[in-house]
Amino acid sequence: MQGLIEVIHKALGQVERVFALAAGIVVMGLMVVVCAEVVGRSALHHPIRGSIDIVSQMMAIAAAGGIPYTQSRLGNVRMTILTGRLSDRPRWLLEALTYTIAAWSVWVLMQGSNGFLQRAWRSGADTAEIHIPTWIGISFVTVSLALLLARLHLQLIEALRLLALPRSASRVFGIERPSAAATGKG
Repeated sequence: MQGLIEVIHKALGQVERVFALAAGIVVMGLMVVVCAEVVGRSALHHPIRGSIDIVSQMMAIAAAGGIPYTQSRLGNVRMTILTGRLSDRPRWLLEALTYTIAAWSVWVLMQGSNGFLQRAWRSGADTAEIHIPTWIGISFVTVSLALLLARLHLQLIEALRLLALPRSASRVFGIERPSAAATGKG
């Protein structure tokens, strides 16, 4: 079981890095668009046509792309003040509970995002000024939420495994335990 969890952890990590990289590139593109807009408005007295449409679509990608990566690195806002004081089973029980609540919340958000995506796709919705299809940004958000949900499920399964075997190592949570052979026990 631990081997399968580690394989899934590694595969998810690769996809999460791609999404985070895409989000970072989009943030850089956003900076270029905004700077060009400011220069165009102030120096040339000519704004970029459709800049609000461009920024609105890029913001969805920039905002959603890094969330799964951040969760995989446990860089989100967590109750570490409480969980850091707990050990073994109480800690993993609380972690399992929080991952269950988080996974349910993300599932609800993903269902809503998917509903928006389906409506945008069917209706051919686009932005007001330069008619960028809105499904592009919405689909990135939906896929990012699905990736985050997969990460949360993996972390939930790992927390449940550690609840049963609280002294074992975990790559998902960055816990390294010495093996019995290395400590001379066994």
